[in-house]
Amino acid sequence: MRRCPGPIPKTREMARFFDAASSYFKVSRQRPTMQETVDYYRQQNIAFCLFTVDCESGIGAKRIRNEEIAELASANADIVIPFASIDPHKGKLEAREARDLIENHGVRGFKFHPPMQDFDPADRVAYPTYEVIAEYGLPAIFHTGHSGMGTGLKGGGGIKLKYGRPMLVDEVAVDFPQYRFHTGASKLALDRRKSVDGAAQKERLYRPERLVTEVLSGNRLFVMPTVS
Repeated sequence: MRRCPGPIPKTREMARFFDAASSYFKVSRQRPTMQETVDYYRQQNIAFCLFTVDCESGIGAKRIRNEEIAELASANADIVIPFASIDPHKGKLEAREARDLIENHGVRGFKFHPPMQDFDPADRVAYPTYEVIAEYGLPAIFHTGHSGMGTGLKGGGGIKLKYGRPMLVDEVAVDFPQYRFHTGASKLALDRRKSVDGAAQKERLYRPERLVTEVLSGNRLFVMPTVS
């Protein structure tokens, strides 16, 4: 099973990205459902954080509701840790949703994908949500580097790789010194080096491996699938 499971998307906007990604990663176009994903990892005794990526503004694809993921996690609490993703362009509305997801749906962390969501991590439009996440002391994962999404599409499907630069998270780490950041998925050597440099200077900026000790206990392996 690949790292990014999820059902076949129902929207044309996301479907074209799935077509291109399937070719890029050389995997089947058919993806497992969320429940099939849970069953697979339970058989392997591997716990995982499950999240979608809300990129409604970035590419115009209708999102999977965070509440749906939280409900699945609640029904499979032994194996699933619910993370949420909210389009940063929603500003204060995003912040209200984040608070509701934490207080009423048991969300335990947040995922940001700047290239797919078409935003600079240090853009002040996202700061109200960062403030909520920091208030509750939850971790946040920022996708860095290239995810393969958009490869093979004209113009990369509109995905701007510049927003995946790890050092863009540095300004956020300065403004939120109490915040637990995790940068993940950098594939280029320079990006990985910058991630390490940022983690060395900012004690609350981590590579994703540290997330295991932040949200898990016990002897269980850990992965972070995405559904789209």
